[in-house]
Amino acid sequence: PDPSRKPLSTHLNSPGPIVGQVRMVVHPSAFLRASRTRVYCYSADPTYHTKRKELQQALTDLLAPALGSDEARARAAKGIFGAELPAWYSTMDQRVVASAMPKKLVSSDWK
Repeated sequence: PDPSRKPLSTHLNSPGPIVGQVRMVVHPSAFLRASRTRVYCYSADPTYHTKRKELQQALTDLLAPALGSDEARARAAKGIFGAELPAWYSTMDQRVVASAMPKKLVSSDWK
């Protein structure tokens, strides 16, 4: 944490509006389970915001060689975990998992 800045919780618990940017750094393993991690993005720039889907598709296409198959995903995960995969790890394409998840979760579901 940067002691010169207010904690994110201060902003989230305030009546708003929230102005500015938030950047959070998390361990890459958090993104290996779509059922546990959700990323919500919004841009105040309408041009950028409307083209976000195109950007995400371009990134997906660029990452396809590294993440586009079960074998490639397992190799990438072994790089994150240091060669041994945790028992919970699955090579399933997390886009499939994400598409089956509700679009919004209530806070009591954040476990």
